[in-house]
Amino acid sequence: MSSEYNLMKKVFQHVVLEGDSYEVGRQLGEILKKHNPQTVRWFVSAKVEPEKLGFWDIENLQDFYEEHCPGINDEIQGLADSFGARLGDLQAYNLPNPRQGGCSHFAVFSSVSSDGTFTSGEATSTTSA
Repeated sequence: MSSEYNLMKKVFQHVVLEGDSYEVGRQLGEILKKHNPQTVRWFVSAKVEPEKLGFWDIENLQDFYEEHCPGINDEIQGLADSFGARLGDLQAYNLPNPRQGGCSHFAVFSSVSSDGTFTSGEATSTTSA
């Protein structure tokens, strides 16, 4: 095993958004449009094909998301509305597919958090091997 590391300087934003799931998605979309337009271009570059992910249709895919992360569909709708895009054009529903650099999501459900709130986040790496 090599002891060499490639270190890269990265800038991260910590953004606190308030409101219901839809409002949070919409606010996040506005922030991304202003500060990270390349991410917006990536988000709206999809053609969601639920059957390739093992679902019958977009509604079946959304039901799965909602079951495992309540409110996520409203947040994604807020993003879509902020971007002026259709849900079927958002990468948000294609995330089960691996992409260069990868991405990790996490969720802490209110039933196990110390303050009784739901928290979710994403860590993204854009480095290539």
